[in-house]
Amino acid sequence: MAVTPTHAATDVAINTSLRWNHGGGSPTGYRLWLGSDNPPSNIVSAQLLTTNSFTPEDYLEYGTEYYWRIVPFNEFGPAFDCPVWTFTTLPDPSIVEFPHLEDFDGTFPPTGWTHHSGQLVDPIVLGGPTSSQWQQMIG
Repeated sequence: MAVTPTHAATDVAINTSLRWNHGGGSPTGYRLWLGSDNPPSNIVSAQLLTTNSFTPEDYLEYGTEYYWRIVPFNEFGPAFDCPVWTFTTLPDPSIVEFPHLEDFDGTFPPTGWTHHSGQLVDPIVLGGPTSSQWQQMIG
């Protein structure tokens, strides 16, 4: 069975959707278990689904390991020995230490950054002599 996020994936978005493809047997539905506990159950426990995807109602927590399991079923009953998969969400990107200092690892000016000068006006005009702004190059 192919699944997304893949087993042991890291840096998974907190608004991810779970997706899977059945491995045969013509399932008519699925039962889903999802949680930060193992075996999974504290978010979703045996939820009945008729599609092969699921998006949690709430965002998942940053930096948390999650476990999930899909059990397909048909008129003959549920599948046996279905695995439990795991993934870990992105670390919390917010800065929680103040004051936050960046030393650029001793390299200044930092690689990929450009120093602009100009006045803080609306619209911003770069090139003036009285103020400055650092900007990171994207891409």
